[in-house]
Amino acid sequence: MNEDYTFFQSAEFQTSLAAYERMAAGGQKADLDAETLTDVAEYYSLMHRPEEAKRCINYALSLYPDSIDPKIFLSREEMFRGNMAEAMRICKSIGDDNDREVMFLRAELLLHEGKSEQAFKAFLRHYRNIENNRDAAECACDFADLCKDYSYDNLGIQVVSQVCVDFPDYLPAQSLKAEFHCIFGDYDKAVSIFLRIIRESPFKIHYWAMLVQAYISMNDLANALDAADYAMAIDPDNIEALNARACVLYELEQYDEAYQLYERLLKAFPTDSQMLMLDAQCAIELGLYEKAIERLDLKVLSPALYGHALSCLAYCHHQLGDEEKSEAYKREAETYHDHTLYNFFPGQYPSPAKRREQDTNDQDNDIDLPF
Repeated sequence: MNEDYTFFQSAEFQTSLAAYERMAAGGQKADLDAETLTDVAEYYSLMHRPEEAKRCINYALSLYPDSIDPKIFLSREEMFRGNMAEAMRICKSIGDDNDREVMFLRAELLLHEGKSEQAFKAFLRHYRNIENNRDAAECACDFADLCKDYSYDNLGIQVVSQVCVDFPDYLPAQSLKAEFHCIFGDYDKAVSIFLRIIRESPFKIHYWAMLVQAYISMNDLANALDAADYAMAIDPDNIEALNARACVLYELEQYDEAYQLYERLLKAFPTDSQMLMLDAQCAIELGLYEKAIERLDLKVLSPALYGHALSCLAYCHHQLGDEEKSEAYKREAETYHDHTLYNFFPGQYPSPAKRREQDTNDQDNDIDLPF
C-alpha cells in the first residue's frame, strides 16, 4: 500500500484539506503555506482528480511564485505525462542545487529516463555534504526507496545495505532492506528483520503491515493473520492495518469479512485501483455481481488492471444473464495478453499453462525429423 495514504489519513492533513475545500467552495480564505497546498494537490492527483489538483497548484503558485514545492509537483506531473523536456526545463528553472527535494526531483527524472548512474551521482553529491547522521541516513533511504519505485532494486539494496552498516540503529533502513529481500524472494530474511525491528519498535504499524505481506508471500497465513491482528490492536482505524488484515482474509478465502474491510477502505480512498479490484473480487465470490460491476469502473481503474477487470466484467454480466454484454467484454478482454478469462470460462479459454503446452506441441509438430 502507498505510504502516502497514512499521511493523507492524518488529522493534520485532513484539517488542511477541509480548510482548502471550504475556501475553494467560496468560504473563508485559508492560511495555508506552499508545502501544504502542494500536499493537497498531490492528494487530488492520487485520487484521480486532475482538474482539482491543477487548480490547487496554480493557486499555490499565485501566492508563492518562488516556492520550490509547487514547481516540483509540476515537473513530476509533466514527467508522468511523458513530457520529459518540459519536466527537465521546470527542474532546471528551480535552480537550487543544494535543496534536497530538488536533488530528488533530478534523480527521479533521471531514473525515469533509465539513467541510473547519473541519478546515483546526483544523490551522492548531495549526500556527501550532509553533516547530521540521521539526516544522512534518511536521505540515503529515500534514494533507495526511489530506486525501488523505478525497479532499480540492485542499486537500491546496495545503498540501503550500506546505510544499515553505517547507521545500524536506524530502523527505517532495516525495514527497507527487508522490503528489498521480499522483492528478491528472500522472505525468510525479510521476516527475520521485521521481527527484530518490531521488538525494538512494537507500536509502529508500518512494520507490522510489511511483516504481514512477507508472511503472505511465504503462504504462512496463520502468522500473517496474527501480525495483522496486532496491527489492528494498535489502531483499528489505521489504513495500513485495515489493508493488511483485508489482504490476509482474502487469501484465507474469508471473502465476507475481507469485503467489509475493503468497503471501509474505499470510503476513505474511493478511487484506489487495487482496493477497487480486490473489493470487486470479493463481491464476485459473494455473488454480488452488480456491486462488482459498480467497482470495476474502467474510468477509474489503472490501465494495468484492464485485462483482469474486463474478464471480471464479462463473468459478472454472464452471471446476470446479459450474454450480449458478456460477449462484448470477452472480446475486449481478449485484446489484453494478461486477461484472466480462463478463470471464469475454462471451457472456452485454456489456462496459460495449457496454452504453453499447446504451443510446445505445435512447435514439435513442425520439426522435420531426420529419418
